[in-house]
Amino acid sequence: MKLLNTNRFYLIGTHNRFVHIATIQNGFHEYMAFYDSIEKKFYVEEISASGLVYIEDDNLAKELGDFLFHKKITDLTYGDFTVDN
Repeated sequence: MKLLNTNRFYLIGTHNRFVHIATIQNGFHEYMAFYDSIEKKFYVEEISASGLVYIEDDNLAKELGDFLFHKKITDLTYGDFTVDN
């Protein structure tokens, strides 16, 4: 697994609710991690040609979450995730 992008930006069409926090590559697949600023939760979904797809495989979802945690991408020690404009 490797991080492709850790730039923070608001996802288009979400009224600044969701913040992109990372794009991850795992083999031939790419995943987007994002933060919900209202629910205060992290999500990781697979990027496909049709958009974002829910990850059905619980083991893969846990592996991706652990990867983000160990890379300190999901660290809330310093407060909420914001986007610098």
